[in-house]
Amino acid sequence: MSISTQLREAIRRYGSVYAVARDSGVSQPALQRFMTEERDLYLGTVDRLCEFFQMRLTRPKGKDQSPFRRKR
Repeated sequence: MSISTQLREAIRRYGSVYAVARDSGVSQPALQRFMTEERDLYLGTVDRLCEFFQMRLTRPKGKDQSPFRRKR
């Protein structure tokens, strides 16, 4: 599941875009455009929302090496 999908679900569960904007400090228009998939969010905004929802990016279990790791 993508980060965007997870954030959209968290915003819906919270109750309203207005409440998330008010409580997180992220602008309501930016959140509204994100929720309607008109626009993506800036990385700084994603960081702020992830901190607000206490979310973090983690590697799935069993995935010890990055597919982008350089071979020596």
